[in-house]
Amino acid sequence: MFLKRYKIAIFILVLILAVPSLESAKAENETPPQFPVYVVQEGDNLYQIALRFGVSLEELKEINHITDPNTIVAGSELMIPGLAGIEGRLITRPIKLGDTLQSLSLEYQVPISTLLRLNHIVSPDELYSGANLILPENLNVNRLVPKFVLKNQQSIVTLAAQNSINPWRIILENHKTSGWDFTPGTVLYHLQDSDASASAALSPEISALSLSPDPPYQGTTVVIKVTTTSPIVLSGSLGGYPLNFFQEEDGSFVAYQGIHAQQKPGLMVFTLNAETDDTIIYQHEQFVHIKPGSFNNETLYVDPATVDLDTNKTENQQIIDLVTKPSAEKYWTTPFSCPVDPPICIMSWFGTRRTYNDGAYTSFHSGLDLGVCSNLNVYATTPGKVIFSDSLVVRGNAILIDHGWGIISGYYHLASFNVSLGDQVEAGQLIGIMGATGRVTGAHLHYELWVNGVQVNPLEWLDSSCQ
Repeated sequence: MFLKRYKIAIFILVLILAVPSLESAKAENETPPQFPVYVVQEGDNLYQIALRFGVSLEELKEINHITDPNTIVAGSELMIPGLAGIEGRLITRPIKLGDTLQSLSLEYQVPISTLLRLNHIVSPDELYSGANLILPENLNVNRLVPKFVLKNQQSIVTLAAQNSINPWRIILENHKTSGWDFTPGTVLYHLQDSDASASAALSPEISALSLSPDPPYQGTTVVIKVTTTSPIVLSGSLGGYPLNFFQEEDGSFVAYQGIHAQQKPGLMVFTLNAETDDTIIYQHEQFVHIKPGSFNNETLYVDPATVDLDTNKTENQQIIDLVTKPSAEKYWTTPFSCPVDPPICIMSWFGTRRTYNDGAYTSFHSGLDLGVCSNLNVYATTPGKVIFSDSLVVRGNAILIDHGWGIISGYYHLASFNVSLGDQVEAGQLIGIMGATGRVTGAHLHYELWVNGVQVNPLEWLDSSCQ
């Protein structure tokens, strides 16, 4: 009996002694909490990162064992607490022209709600081209790419059957619950081929879309390029200006658009439509962020007749009527040559805010004023066709040359003309003699460049000899 009680006591003692060991083993085997990892970007600091993700600076330092916040560098990886349900690496990617929350959600296989939460997005206005977006990148998740467009009178079942795919797979891949959730024109995403690289395609027919520069500045030229996989008709707008697309030798389409020098900095609406056989196959609307330019101010004293509001309105409309009719034939080559002989003397720069005779700063200098520093010769800067050669009140003796695709150059205040309406000219051809006609304070050439109906900084287009 005693021996039995002794054995029971020993057994209980072993159990008591074993408890800490069991707890210790449990603690050793317990999986530490998993946090998404943020890749530090150039210019980041620890305080900004903490603020961006809504965590305290001390918690961020503690989890990442950071004693000196100044030690983090671009490319470092930081664990970010407080992001329940989000895994993988958090990368920073600029929003591209054509990106939407829906397309990014499908491409990266993350819910839209996660994108909104990660980036604190409360308005579609924040998804402008060039803005930085934080995206969770899970390398174990297969990427989806635009594969089909649902046509009129076509159902998901029909499309799936035509492509030998289970319709439920298409429905689930596109984050829908039934085939009735899709409308004609919807771009459908599908698992990309294993041997294909990540695609920037927007739809099966549009493989790439770009805007350069991004972001654009006041007074600059924007180039919008679209690469397609089949013959389609493109149209669109930027800031209310209709875009004109022309096909380049490589088959891609390009549209040139000037940003007005007095365009209010901020968001500008971009739209793109693609259609084939009179059926719209792609529609997109997105904001582009316009940056402010850097311009000076100046006051000029001129003949009052040249600043008369009615005279200016009539003359401006006459010019606008000429520069808003783009020709489909491209004459020009880049860079444009200088319109005068060296040495070059720039008397007034493009975009300078101007007041005339102590009036208000309501206007700007729409071109480049080149002074008499060599001779009086004025040359065509690139091949084109003369669409105006006559005298005006404000611009004086003026010539306009159409270079095609919406690019038109203007030469004002001339003493005389060497070309007539309808003439074809070549780069470097003598077209006039510098003078002091119109609204001037002295002899010079006012050279300006129109891009799809908007004056831009000519120095963007002129070769280095003119700068």
